[in-house]
Amino acid sequence: QPKTTFKQFQQHLPDKPKKEYIDDALKQLQRLGLISSSSNESFTNLGASIAKLPDFGSLPMAKAVYAALKQYRCGRDLIALSSILSVLNTSAVLKSIPIQYKRPEGDFMTLLQVMNAILMVRDAVPSKQFDLDRVCAAKGLSAAVHVINPALRRYKNLDKAFSLSDEFRELARIQSGNWENIAKALLNGFSDKVYASLKMLQGKAQQFVKYNVNQRRSNNQQQDSLNEVTEIAVIDRSSTLRTGNKGALPAPLVIARDVRYLTAVRSVSILSFVGQLESSWLEYIFSRELQLNEAEEKKLKDENILKQATQRFSQVQIQVNNRKLVFHGASGHILNAELYVRQQLVTVLNFTLVSDYPNNPHDNLTRNLKSITSMPGDLFGPLRWRWESEQQVKIRTKMHKNNGTIEVTVEGIDSQNQAVHREFMSFLSWLRTCAVIRHPNS
Repeated sequence: QPKTTFKQFQQHLPDKPKKEYIDDALKQLQRLGLISSSSNESFTNLGASIAKLPDFGSLPMAKAVYAALKQYRCGRDLIALSSILSVLNTSAVLKSIPIQYKRPEGDFMTLLQVMNAILMVRDAVPSKQFDLDRVCAAKGLSAAVHVINPALRRYKNLDKAFSLSDEFRELARIQSGNWENIAKALLNGFSDKVYASLKMLQGKAQQFVKYNVNQRRSNNQQQDSLNEVTEIAVIDRSSTLRTGNKGALPAPLVIARDVRYLTAVRSVSILSFVGQLESSWLEYIFSRELQLNEAEEKKLKDENILKQATQRFSQVQIQVNNRKLVFHGASGHILNAELYVRQQLVTVLNFTLVSDYPNNPHDNLTRNLKSITSMPGDLFGPLRWRWESEQQVKIRTKMHKNNGTIEVTVEGIDSQNQAVHREFMSFLSWLRTCAVIRHPNS
């Protein structure tokens, strides 16, 4: 008699795992929708269907392949993609792939392009005449032959397994080549590995924040700002979607197969095997909370930003509760709503760095400000570049050497503006006690 519940299954394991491991496995299976959340912990219809598939190395990939077969009509694409991904532990091979195979959609389509190029030749000639080394040499893929060879064996085994299935045989032969369909299939299995660019969320240009149901907060979070404090990641250097600090903008939204946490103290994780997404493709439901400071909450209410956002994004529930801006709804709509609210919360802060005793030429601060404002070059350039790169805050400074004052204009959300103001005030405090300022040309 088949065992259909997790509790029954674990009784037959030779070494029963610890309870915390079992509980974690149950949560993972329930999150994927493969077993029910009821007390009997039996397979759901989805779980029973996926159990009929060949082994894809991981349940998220199996779920993605099932979605490709049943929903998105790109079964062959996902089978080929999973074949090469299953033999890759790191993304280093992406560096050796020639530029003609690189796709703007990211690593998934790049790897699929490689597989399709090899499979096209393999299917066009008799099996005895197919020489992988010669084909890879002709295609410029010799540096990746050590990966392609086991990937082809894996694909052959999967193809054979599907050919024996009455339910999936024809579905497994449907090829789409359309990234949207492939991405939506991948989202079925890897929706917990969706990341949004912090550049568009007023953060560091090269960093991404986890944007899904598993959003977590760190203990050292600043509770009075909209600054991101959840899981932060950067894209692997081997990825086709990796961008530099200058030039191309980072992808706004990505999905990753692997998220690597190298050490317990590492400030960011690494995203490997990454594909670019559109916000409209995200359909899973979740809630997202953003902290507001007092000024941001006041602006949100006084200028009817909340009302306008609710009207503009009717698919999303938006409310303010105890200085928390809470979004609930489909993730793609939440992202658009959050971007809108953040843009509306941007304000301009003007202040002037001036001496406490401007009419006293012997005052230390007055003398130092006169010296600073008379210097050539852009003294605050590094500060301005840092804030624009890390928080998308624009800072402008204007020196007045005739009266020794500095006008500062800051454009960002209030919590960021206040942080910039504190940094300038700290600089001013240092000038009060500074005895000597060295001229840059001296």
